[in-house]
Amino acid sequence: MAAVQTINNWMKRLAHNAPLTSGAAWLLSSIAGVGWVAELTSNNLVVAACLQEPEEGEPPATIDPELQRRVRLLLRQLNADELAQRDQAERDLLAIGTKVLDYLPPELEGQSAELKERLKRVRIALEIMTAEEVTKPMSLNLKGEFDLPQLLESVRQQTNNVTLAAIPDQKRLSVDWEGVSYWAAMDEVMDRLELTFDNDRTRGVILTPAVERASRRTWASYHGAFRVSPTRLQYARDLTSSLPAQLQFSLQLEWEPKLRVIRLDLPLDGVEILNPSDPTIKQAVGAEGEKVGFGVTNERSGARANFAWPNLDAWETKTVDLQGKFNLLVAGREETFRFENLKTALEKKQLIEKSGIKVQLEEVSYDEHLMLLKLGIQFSDAKQSLESHFGWIYQNQIEIRDRDGQTHGYLTIESGGRRDQGLALVYIFDRFEDLDGLQLIYRSPGILIETEVPFRLNGIPLR
Repeated sequence: MAAVQTINNWMKRLAHNAPLTSGAAWLLSSIAGVGWVAELTSNNLVVAACLQEPEEGEPPATIDPELQRRVRLLLRQLNADELAQRDQAERDLLAIGTKVLDYLPPELEGQSAELKERLKRVRIALEIMTAEEVTKPMSLNLKGEFDLPQLLESVRQQTNNVTLAAIPDQKRLSVDWEGVSYWAAMDEVMDRLELTFDNDRTRGVILTPAVERASRRTWASYHGAFRVSPTRLQYARDLTSSLPAQLQFSLQLEWEPKLRVIRLDLPLDGVEILNPSDPTIKQAVGAEGEKVGFGVTNERSGARANFAWPNLDAWETKTVDLQGKFNLLVAGREETFRFENLKTALEKKQLIEKSGIKVQLEEVSYDEHLMLLKLGIQFSDAKQSLESHFGWIYQNQIEIRDRDGQTHGYLTIESGGRRDQGLALVYIFDRFEDLDGLQLIYRSPGILIETEVPFRLNGIPLR
């Protein structure tokens, strides 16, 4: 704990532009970009490191001097007199790839209109590429014998997924994984050690002891960063109706904890029940256009979809196969909208635009001991504006940073009304009498990506 306090003190000195000793500076640079996540139980403490993305408009945690120099030269070339040079610089920035995003400057008043437009095009193109990469899983390649904390740390290093173990003793496992997905690996660990899990986006996956749990691998279907499994079959018969009994299916869709899913739906006209002994015998469980759809809370990295199969009695089989696909809307790269001085931002009605999102500080009012801060949010993409109705925008992070560098979260949030392709949100904070020198930091995904998760579940027992 003393070491952690020392590092925190160093970070505070940096925040206030105070000098560090050469040794402190070297140590901080060697661990830059690494935060620490700890899970404390009554029996043990397991600590795992978690990579953090650099904030928008700030240099990345690990600066590549050569890349920084090259990007600066290309940015200068974007302002060249000759059109061919400007076009070539834009192509070269895109060719470098998504890592350029951490080195692009924010939009400034002194920039020419063409430079702003070219930077905007480059940024949006790279953000789309980054968002698409989010859903691509990082396969595990790991061989050897490890105790559980070591194994989970190796998993984090290869997949960026935080996994903690809240168990009383140090289990050891021998693994031989080559090209294995995160969930397939975690299912193997949980089956072999008789564990289950809980998860959320803030802490990751928490492994805990299980009681009388069936194997997770028996009926699971894996697709990239996603896992689909049946969790419950329930028979229902309405005794006041002549209709036959129905079988209620519950399907669990899980995604890697590093992802943020905004919305999902399951088209029921594409979900098919198949007879394992004769795959040509199959039936869709829904009519054309019928689907189950809902928004997803930001607290968990999983959701459950339920549907009914009405023709149970017509099938004389002990097991069935099930196939279909989920449609998902996944958040891409998170953008940071930083209002450096609340007083100035309010006086000028400051507006910040990134990735097709405009965020404006509209109003600050007071109610006894509370401060009401209204933020206007507008989307250039009509679809993204529509998706905000699913509630994901209410789960975006916002905080006030005071003059001492301390952060203050909001107490509650209210709707501030609709806007043209957007909305206003009212965040309620503890009261600040003097806004001068306060920072407002708002974070939101800039690009939303649509993706599909097909599944095939075999041998589901009916009886």
